[in-house]
Amino acid sequence: EGTGPQRRQALLAAGLDPEPFVVPVAMANFDRRPGSAQLVALIGEPFRVSSRVDVGDRSALRRFLASYRHEFGQQVAAALRLSAQGAGDDDAVH
Repeated sequence: EGTGPQRRQALLAAGLDPEPFVVPVAMANFDRRPGSAQLVALIGEPFRVSSRVDVGDRSALRRFLASYRHEFGQQVAAALRLSAQGAGDDDAVH
């Protein structure tokens, strides 16, 4: 059902040493019964939050989250499109 708000608390991991990677995973149809829809999971490029925003700047973090919601929403939409294209193809791998 699209993207919910990413939690700022999750980005606090950016302050850890070593800083972990964020690995975006966009999924489509995992809320349906197996076999009733084509399941798709797209794994995005891992990144460290600090590589995309100054983690010490709260205002910049808020802007990044707003921007990233849109970016991740596009990844979810791509997963949904792939799911629709693969409907009926039981062995499809994308």
